[in-house]
Amino acid sequence: GLTNLMKEEIALQEGQANDALYAIREHLGNKAIIFHNTVRSAKSQASSTRAWTQVRSVETAVNLNASIYLKCRSQLAKLPDHELLNKYLPLKKEDLKASSVVADPNARGQRDTTLSWFWSLDVQGDTSGNDWMIECDTDDRWNEEVMLIKHEMQWSINFFKHRAKQWLGHMRDATSAGLTGHTCYATRQSHIYDQLAAHAEDSFCKMIVQLQVPVPVLVEVVVGTG
Repeated sequence: GLTNLMKEEIALQEGQANDALYAIREHLGNKAIIFHNTVRSAKSQASSTRAWTQVRSVETAVNLNASIYLKCRSQLAKLPDHELLNKYLPLKKEDLKASSVVADPNARGQRDTTLSWFWSLDVQGDTSGNDWMIECDTDDRWNEEVMLIKHEMQWSINFFKHRAKQWLGHMRDATSAGLTGHTCYATRQSHIYDQLAAHAEDSFCKMIVQLQVPVPVLVEVVVGTG
């Protein structure tokens, strides 16, 4: 009857909340490692750009899963006869920050560092007994990867266009200064980046029609206070 349906709905929302929190922990861990191993060690603008592209990709995944978690918690709040809201606390902005203690727990100064509440929550294996939920979780993760790839495609195009605009500015400065050689070089560089942007956009447009998952409209996570 209705009671059984509510129990199933509670179990479903709990499983989805666990999956979202598990994904958040994974992505925050990846972000901390990227900062520790890649961003700090970047020795050129190109490597720094690649590193920050990775960071933005991870942040997108964190925000996506945080939104899923908040929706699950909101649904649980509407369902009766459970105390899961004592387990699944509200997410705050500071909860979604990558912590260096994840990347290097033994680093100096980490003794008094505390992680957010969900790091100590047992969310692994909570859906292992339900084949349907495992299948849904796998499908959700693939959809998430597709969405991230689409965002990375757009970031690549934006980067090429930004560089083309930068070199166009250099060309104008060189022209104003009467530096013919510099003007020619800057013009060529701007043209190269314009071509890269056009080629990337054309290639991605051809590829993206094969990916049926729409790119989500990312909104800032609204955090609760209770």
